[in-house]
Amino acid sequence: MTVAAAVGLVLVQIGGITVHVRRGEFRVLGLNVALLVLAVVEVWLATIWL
Repeated sequence: MTVAAAVGLVLVQIGGITVHVRRGEFRVLGLNVALLVLAVVEVWLATIWL
């Protein structure tokens, strides 16, 4: 269940980054990138320990 939530967060953050880049809002990308990295690490750690 946690893996599914993390994958969903990855998809949401990719969408958010895409929207911000299209709007030219580069200053607000930091939070999206940080959350994306954390979610990817969580998915990776959860899948190697299954």
